[in-house]
Amino acid sequence: MAKNKKKNKIEISDTYDKKTITRVVSIIILIFMIVYMITSLIINNDNSNNIDNEKINIQYEEILAGDLFNQGDKQYYVMLYDFEKSDAKYIDLIINNKLSGEDALPVYKVDLGNGFNKNIIDDKSNNSSDIKNLKVINGSTVIRVHNKKIELFIEDINKIKQYFGY
Repeated sequence: MAKNKKKNKIEISDTYDKKTITRVVSIIILIFMIVYMITSLIINNDNSNNIDNEKINIQYEEILAGDLFNQGDKQYYVMLYDFEKSDAKYIDLIINNKLSGEDALPVYKVDLGNGFNKNIIDDKSNNSSDIKNLKVINGSTVIRVHNKKIELFIEDINKIKQYFGY
């Protein structure tokens, strides 16, 4: 009989260990689930508070000089000038007053002060519908493009103001 009691004790301790392990694993899983739920609630609350209800506005009017002939419109103006120089206010005035409205042609701007556009600047201008050969003097230039060819080419801010009636 003494041998039977030892076997029973061993079986009971094995069962007790299985129950303990099951409880410990269950508690650990429960803790992970609670931490996950709290974390997801905090993250969702933070994201909902930071969302601005403003519309995102992507501007399409500033382009690089290399894309001058690659616009989707059939006919449009391209204003080439340094956005930081004094001529910029006159060009912006012309764009806002003379080249805006429902019937106006689209207007694209090229910043000659941008390093990506330096390849188009030269001491002598060259009115060419090939972007590789097109050169402008470092100042203000207005180009009207029609069917990917230059239709109008005006350099110098005074000539530009005169053309647009300023």
